[in-house]
Amino acid sequence: MPARSSVDKDLVEAAARLGNLSLPADRAAELVPLMSEVFTLLDSLDHGSLGETPPACAFDASWREAK
Repeated sequence: MPARSSVDKDLVEAAARLGNLSLPADRAAELVPLMSEVFTLLDSLDHGSLGETPPACAFDASWREAK
């Protein structure tokens, strides 16, 4: 997976615009550290090995009646 670009105020403001959210500039600056932490957590999900885990499309969540 390619390296993620660093989080800055412009990225937070762009994300708010994509979500059609109004976000004051001072609040966007306050959210930079939080958004950076969220991305760090998301990036940590890429480091685990799934081994023999089947893909989600192979999972059958339907209930079966007991015979």
